[in-house]
Amino acid sequence: MMKNNLQLVDRNGNATQQPKKKIYIAGKVTGEDLAVCTMKFGTVQRSIEALGFEVINPMELIQNKNTHWQVAMRICIMKLMTCHGIFVLRDHIDSRGATIEFQLAKDLDMPHFRNINELKKAKWNKPVPTP
Repeated sequence: MMKNNLQLVDRNGNATQQPKKKIYIAGKVTGEDLAVCTMKFGTVQRSIEALGFEVINPMELIQNKNTHWQVAMRICIMKLMTCHGIFVLRDHIDSRGATIEFQLAKDLDMPHFRNINELKKAKWNKPVPTP
């Protein structure tokens, strides 16, 4: 299994690990069946985690499914800004929110991935600025 953690040494010479890179999942939520949507995002989350990444799943961020769209988007965008990259589901083009998230990530030069194979092959050559 491929892991993305690198072995580092702290100033005392002790082995440490680089924190896992965080990947945000963007896809259609509004108007979707809650159970189907939860399963869709959960399946992708498990696949990304199996590669050694930490995953930010928007379905887990918003506990109250009656949360107003603008409030939910602010919460999700704040979490997106803590990530190293974004994984976009195929249905993101049918979602106003996911389209906004994807465009923002691209505008900020965040790596973006459309499938697991792209993520597997990702080269993290340049430092990714995170807050």
